[in-house]
Amino acid sequence: METGTKLTILDLANKFVNCKMNCNIEHNPTRILRLIGPKHNDIVSLRNHFIEEKERLDKVGVYEFERYYDKDIVNIIDELIEDCEKRTEPNKVNALVGGFIVTALKEGSMFRKFKWNNYEKLAAADLFTLFPEFDTNFRGDIIACHKVGGKYVVIESEQYPFDYDKQRYKTKEPAEKKFYSTEIRKNGKIYSTNTVFNTFEEALFHTMCPNQYSAMSILFNSQKD
Repeated sequence: METGTKLTILDLANKFVNCKMNCNIEHNPTRILRLIGPKHNDIVSLRNHFIEEKERLDKVGVYEFERYYDKDIVNIIDELIEDCEKRTEPNKVNALVGGFIVTALKEGSMFRKFKWNNYEKLAAADLFTLFPEFDTNFRGDIIACHKVGGKYVVIESEQYPFDYDKQRYKTKEPAEKKFYSTEIRKNGKIYSTNTVFNTFEEALFHTMCPNQYSAMSILFNSQKD
């Protein structure tokens, strides 16, 4: 009985993650994970998002919502919640629903290109909001997230050519290291990492002292020669 119930819930989770969500299906994981949060338990926000989208699109036209989303998407979430309510305590329901959704995403054949390594590295470093910049379209893997003084962040990555075969390429020559920097402001906002650097030091200089970046980079590189 336990196994049967679990399979039923996982089937529902699979049905949900493969729903039409106003984006290319391979981008569904990024959208879902952003909504349920880094702890995978914000199911209220997930459900409310689609309800709000339906209300917004219903004002445009009778069938507008169905052009962009599966018409039963909220009902599927409700079924997931109801089934999980039968399996655990009330305060653990949302986490259980989120767990099944994440399992379905990891097992889904449509999401094989999804950058789970990058997602998990950023989530562990409380940099979850930066993930859209390092998701399926990012050509590489995050190695580490370096936090300096609790305020500055340098993200270290390995990157590959546009048309790389990852396994074949990595055996022929090492991947190229690239660095991205950002700053955590007093309000907790984490700004975009839209500039790439060749060294850790350059990335850190750019964030810590942008006005003196060029001079510090020249000085640093001269010391290495």
